Amino acid sequence: MIRPLIYCETSLHVEQSLATIDSRIAELHALRELYAAKYNELQDSGLTTTETAENKQTAKIQDPLKADLQGII
Repeated sequence: MIRPLIYCETSLHVEQSLATIDSRIAELHALRELYAAKYNELQDSGLTTTETAENKQTAKIQDPLKADLQGII
């Protein structure tokens, strides 16, 4: 637990808070590594910042539909 500084009355309170802060920093660093790996994966796949795999799939599905509708209209 991170105890607010005004409630840290002993050095043990401060040590416990510091330990919690350090463990959360480690967790965030590990999470950041996962996000960095995903970012690199997306960059390598050629997707742009505004384009997702879902959007690409939707575009592939919609193109034939548009062609069919244009033939009818």
